[in-house]
Amino acid sequence: MSTGRLRHLPVVDNNGKLVGMISIGDLVKDIISEQKFIIEQLEQYITGSH
Repeated sequence: MSTGRLRHLPVVDNNGKLVGMISIGDLVKDIISEQKFIIEQLEQYITGSH
């Protein structure tokens, strides 16, 4: 999306019907959330806390 300078992409079903749109902001939020979860898991592993 960044390379193509696209801010939004269509989401289509198997028949090609438009079912929604996804923005680069949606992707960034998801990546940040995933990274936060991984960091929390690693911190718990390192400190031995549950």
